[in-house]
This record gives sequence, structure tokens and C-alpha cells, in this order.
Amino acid sequence: MEAVIDTGFNGELCLPTEIAVLLGLELAGREMVELADGSLQRELFFVGKVILEKHEIPVQISLSESDDALLGTSLLKEQKLMIGFSSGTVRIEPEIL
Repeated sequence: MEAVIDTGFNGELCLPTEIAVLLGLELAGREMVELADGSLQRELFFVGKVILEKHEIPVQISLSESDDALLGTSLLKEQKLMIGFSSGTVRIEPEIL
């Protein structure tokens, strides 16, 4: 599935509610999150897995009424993000330290 890389989102993955329902995600709990405007809100979160560079990674998933799936910075914390602005390409690969 396509997703927007949101460097302002410090979670792992945020999915549109419609997609989460279709996937039958497992409810894991509730937690407080800080929104872009600084306000706090309690939200449900779910557990799931994503495949990134042929590796299955467990993720915490939040839901949104948006039509866009979002990849957050917590999911990418061990990855290298490369953006080719002139070519319109994006690459994610493991960070080698």
C-alpha cells in the first residue's frame, strides 16, 4: 500500500479507519498522544506488522479519518531515508553504522 512519510509524526504507522477495519487489526490499548497543535488526546492503538526491506517489523498502529496512510519517524528510526527531489524518488534502507 502507498503511504505518506510524515516526519512530523513521531509514531510508527497511522492508517485510515476503513483500511484498519478491512485488515481486522488487533486492539492493543489506549494512550495519550500530542497533536500538531500541542493538545493531548487519548487514542486507541492497534498492533500489526509491516514488511520493510524484506524484514517483518512489529508496529503500533494508530487510526485516522484521513484517506492517507502515514509512516512516522519511530518506524524509520533505524532506517536511512533518501529523497531525490529532482527525480521524484524516495528510498528507505537500513542505516549502517
